[in-house]
Amino acid sequence: HYSATVGIGVYQGITSWLSLGTSYSIQLNDDLKENQAHRVEIGRLQFNLSQNTVVYTSGGVVISKNYNRIEEGYEIRPTARAGISWSTEAGRLYAEYSRTMMSVSGSRRLLPSDTVSAGLGKPIGGRINLRLIGYYQRSSDSTDSGQLSVYQGQASLECLLVQGLSMSANYTYRYQDNSINVLGGIPYAERQTISAGLQYNWPSRRTGY
Repeated sequence: HYSATVGIGVYQGITSWLSLGTSYSIQLNDDLKENQAHRVEIGRLQFNLSQNTVVYTSGGVVISKNYNRIEEGYEIRPTARAGISWSTEAGRLYAEYSRTMMSVSGSRRLLPSDTVSAGLGKPIGGRINLRLIGYYQRSSDSTDSGQLSVYQGQASLECLLVQGLSMSANYTYRYQDNSINVLGGIPYAERQTISAGLQYNWPSRRTGY
């Protein structure tokens, strides 16, 4: 099994303390035609409370193949997230909560999920950044009882190749515990993943304010 995510986003500073943004991404799993999740972040507000503290919130939708019912089709679910980050001498700390649709290891289904994550980003030299992230996910199913819990840890190294273009290498450990009857074939799952990615940021054009 494999999973890949491709996306694009636009973020624009409005004032010295407020930024707006929107983004789109698609998650592909195994069969490109059948297993897709389209994620649209309709609006993102970012408030710079101080030089070291940023608060952000956003809303959107997830459009995905629906395998929860007898008649398969597509469903649209609302999503929301909010978070805060601080710059300290140790690096940049952040904490985030989101309500969204998340994938399940060993299944092609997406489940309504609450997620909480926290992380640390620390510069190493002028071009390398280390990120450590801890993550907890709690999912349920609208047609069945039980709960699915996911515990995940990730370590990432990001390297700035040239201005605007960066490359990342990631290691992820994921443990999944499940008591949802309809997913009884996967009572638990354990997975380790190594991945790499490229990101390009277009220079923003400021009009002045």
